[in-house]
Amino acid sequence: ESTLWLWTERERPCALMAVEFYPNSPRGPRWLFEIVSLSNSKIGVARGGDWKWQAKQPGVIRKPVPGDVTPGEKPAQRLSQARQIRQRFTAHEKEGTDGRLELRALSTPLYRYADEQTGVIDGAVFAFANGTNPEVLLLLEAQRDAASKQAIWTYGFAQMTGAAVYASLDEREVWSQKEADPPAVRD
Repeated sequence: ESTLWLWTERERPCALMAVEFYPNSPRGPRWLFEIVSLSNSKIGVARGGDWKWQAKQPGVIRKPVPGDVTPGEKPAQRLSQARQIRQRFTAHEKEGTDGRLELRALSTPLYRYADEQTGVIDGAVFAFANGTNPEVLLLLEAQRDAASKQAIWTYGFAQMTGAAVYASLDEREVWSQKEADPPAVRD
Protein backbone atom coordinates (compact mmCIF):
# COMPACT_ATOMS: atom_id res chain seq x y z
CA GLU A 1 0.00 0.00 0.00
CA SER A 2 1.27 3.46 -0.82
CA THR A 3 0.08 7.06 -0.91
CA LEU A 4 1.56 10.36 -2.08
CA TRP A 5 1.18 13.58 -0.09
CA LEU A 6 1.96 17.04 -1.50
CA TRP A 7 2.63 20.30 0.33
CA THR A 8 2.37 23.64 -1.42
CA GLU A 9 3.25 27.25 -0.84
CA ARG A 10 0.16 28.92 -2.24
CA GLU A 11 -0.33 26.55 -5.23
CA ARG A 12 3.32 25.83 -6.06
CA PRO A 13 4.58 22.46 -4.76
CA CYS A 14 7.32 22.63 -2.12
CA ALA A 15 7.50 19.02 -0.85
CA LEU A 16 6.18 15.57 -1.69
CA MET A 17 6.09 12.52 0.56
CA ALA A 18 5.45 8.88 -0.24
CA VAL A 19 4.12 6.72 2.61
CA GLU A 20 4.36 2.96 2.06
CA PHE A 21 3.29 -0.01 4.18
CA TYR A 22 5.16 -3.32 3.97
CA PRO A 23 3.11 -5.96 5.85
CA ASN A 24 5.47 -8.86 5.01
CA SER A 25 8.85 -7.26 5.69
CA PRO A 26 11.45 -9.77 7.01
CA ARG A 27 11.65 -7.71 10.23
CA GLY A 28 7.87 -7.61 10.55
CA PRO A 29 5.33 -5.09 9.27
CA ARG A 30 6.80 -1.63 8.76
CA TRP A 31 6.08 1.81 7.38
CA LEU A 32 8.45 3.58 5.01
CA PHE A 33 8.31 7.23 4.04
CA GLU A 34 10.27 9.26 1.51
CA ILE A 35 10.28 13.05 1.54
CA VAL A 36 11.59 15.17 -1.29
CA SER A 37 11.95 18.93 -1.48
CA LEU A 38 10.44 20.56 -4.57
CA SER A 39 11.26 24.03 -3.30
CA ASN A 40 13.55 26.72 -4.70
CA SER A 41 14.78 27.24 -1.14
CA LYS A 42 15.80 25.02 1.79
CA ILE A 43 12.95 23.39 3.70
CA GLY A 44 12.68 21.52 6.97
CA VAL A 45 10.41 18.72 8.15
CA ALA A 46 9.53 17.64 11.68
CA ARG A 47 7.38 14.86 13.12
CA GLY A 48 6.38 15.76 16.62
CA GLY A 49 9.43 16.31 18.77
CA ASP A 50 11.19 13.03 17.94
CA TRP A 51 12.28 13.48 14.32
CA LYS A 52 13.60 16.43 12.28
CA TRP A 53 15.17 16.85 8.86
CA GLN A 54 16.62 19.99 7.29
CA ALA A 55 17.48 20.26 3.59
CA LYS A 56 21.09 21.21 2.91
CA GLN A 57 20.20 22.75 -0.45
CA PRO A 58 17.16 23.75 -2.53
CA GLY A 59 15.21 20.78 -3.83
CA VAL A 60 14.83 21.72 -7.49
CA ILE A 61 17.08 23.70 -9.81
CA ARG A 62 15.08 24.90 -12.82
CA LYS A 63 16.56 25.39 -16.29
CA PRO A 64 15.00 26.67 -19.54
CA VAL A 65 13.69 23.99 -21.89
CA PRO A 66 15.74 24.24 -25.11
CA GLY A 67 13.85 25.01 -28.29
CA ASP A 68 11.41 27.64 -29.37
CA VAL A 69 8.29 26.61 -27.45
CA THR A 70 6.32 29.62 -26.24
CA PRO A 71 3.71 28.65 -23.64
CA GLY A 72 0.19 28.62 -25.08
CA GLU A 73 -2.48 31.11 -24.07
CA LYS A 74 -5.02 28.55 -22.83
CA PRO A 75 -4.59 25.92 -20.09
CA ALA A 76 -5.48 23.05 -22.47
CA GLN A 77 -2.77 24.20 -24.91
CA ARG A 78 -0.21 24.39 -22.13
CA LEU A 79 -1.10 20.90 -20.86
CA SER A 80 -0.62 19.55 -24.39
CA GLN A 81 2.72 21.36 -24.64
CA ALA A 82 3.81 20.04 -21.23
CA ARG A 83 3.03 16.48 -22.31
CA GLN A 84 4.98 16.97 -25.56
CA ILE A 85 7.95 18.40 -23.66
CA ARG A 86 7.79 15.52 -21.14
CA GLN A 87 8.16 13.08 -24.05
CA ARG A 88 11.60 14.56 -24.76
CA PHE A 89 12.83 13.35 -21.35
CA THR A 90 13.81 9.87 -20.20
CA ALA A 91 15.01 8.65 -16.80
CA HIS A 92 16.64 5.56 -15.36
CA GLU A 93 18.01 4.35 -12.07
CA LYS A 94 20.97 2.22 -11.16
CA GLU A 95 19.86 -1.20 -9.98
CA GLY A 96 22.22 -3.46 -8.07
CA THR A 97 25.92 -3.27 -8.88
CA ASP A 98 25.81 -2.93 -12.66
CA GLY A 99 22.13 -2.85 -13.60
CA ARG A 100 20.16 -0.12 -15.30
CA LEU A 101 16.41 0.14 -14.84
CA GLU A 102 14.55 2.31 -17.37
CA LEU A 103 11.81 4.25 -15.62
CA ARG A 104 8.36 4.53 -17.15
CA ALA A 105 7.16 8.07 -17.85
CA LEU A 106 3.62 8.66 -16.60
CA SER A 107 1.64 10.72 -19.13
CA THR A 108 -0.74 12.35 -16.64
CA PRO A 109 0.73 14.90 -14.24
CA LEU A 110 0.57 14.04 -10.54
CA TYR A 111 -0.27 17.70 -9.87
CA ARG A 112 -0.96 20.80 -11.91
CA TYR A 113 -0.74 24.37 -10.63
CA ALA A 114 -0.25 28.10 -11.28
CA ASP A 115 1.18 30.81 -9.05
CA GLU A 116 0.88 34.34 -10.38
CA GLN A 117 2.86 35.82 -7.47
CA THR A 118 6.01 33.97 -8.55
CA GLY A 119 5.37 34.25 -12.30
CA VAL A 120 4.28 30.62 -12.81
CA ILE A 121 1.62 30.64 -15.53
CA ASP A 122 1.23 26.86 -15.47
CA GLY A 123 3.10 23.98 -13.88
CA ALA A 124 2.96 20.21 -13.82
CA VAL A 125 4.67 17.51 -11.76
CA PHE A 126 5.30 14.40 -13.84
CA ALA A 127 6.71 11.11 -12.55
CA PHE A 128 9.09 8.51 -13.93
CA ALA A 129 8.15 5.29 -12.19
CA ASN A 130 9.32 1.78 -11.48
CA GLY A 131 5.95 0.11 -12.02
CA THR A 132 3.69 2.60 -10.27
CA ASN A 133 6.32 3.80 -7.76
CA PRO A 134 7.57 7.31 -8.64
CA GLU A 135 11.38 7.35 -8.54
CA VAL A 136 12.14 10.62 -10.40
CA LEU A 137 9.93 13.71 -10.54
CA LEU A 138 10.00 16.15 -13.46
CA LEU A 139 8.65 19.63 -12.77
CA LEU A 140 7.70 21.60 -15.87
CA GLU A 141 6.73 25.25 -15.50
CA ALA A 142 5.61 27.93 -17.92
CA GLN A 143 7.12 31.01 -16.29
CA ARG A 144 6.93 34.69 -17.09
CA ASP A 145 10.31 36.40 -16.80
CA ALA A 146 9.95 39.46 -14.54
CA ALA A 147 12.36 41.61 -16.56
CA SER A 148 11.45 40.77 -20.16
CA LYS A 149 7.81 39.71 -19.55
CA GLN A 150 8.46 36.82 -21.95
CA ALA A 151 7.02 33.41 -21.10
CA ILE A 152 9.27 30.32 -21.28
CA TRP A 153 9.12 26.68 -20.27
CA THR A 154 11.50 25.49 -17.54
CA TYR A 155 12.28 22.06 -16.12
CA GLY A 156 13.72 20.63 -12.92
CA PHE A 157 14.10 17.20 -11.35
CA ALA A 158 13.79 15.65 -7.90
CA GLN A 159 14.94 12.23 -6.63
CA MET A 160 12.29 10.07 -4.90
CA THR A 161 14.48 6.99 -4.36
CA GLY A 162 17.68 6.11 -2.57
CA ALA A 163 19.14 4.67 -5.79
CA ALA A 164 21.33 6.65 -8.16
CA VAL A 165 19.14 8.27 -10.83
CA TYR A 166 19.75 9.90 -14.20
CA ALA A 167 17.65 11.94 -16.63
CA SER A 168 18.17 12.84 -20.26
CA LEU A 169 16.69 15.47 -22.55
CA ASP A 170 16.72 14.64 -26.26
CA GLU A 171 19.02 11.67 -25.47
CA ARG A 172 21.62 13.85 -23.66
CA GLU A 173 22.07 13.46 -19.89
CA VAL A 174 21.04 16.68 -18.14
CA TRP A 175 20.65 15.61 -14.49
CA SER A 176 21.79 12.94 -12.07
CA GLN A 177 21.81 12.24 -8.35
CA LYS A 178 24.08 9.76 -6.62
CA GLU A 179 22.87 6.93 -4.43
CA ALA A 180 21.77 8.19 -1.04
CA ASP A 181 24.38 7.39 1.59
CA PRO A 182 23.17 6.29 4.05
CA PRO A 183 20.01 5.19 2.18
CA ALA A 184 17.77 6.98 4.66
CA VAL A 185 19.18 10.49 4.11
CA ARG A 186 19.50 12.74 1.05
CA ASP A 187 20.68 16.36 0.93
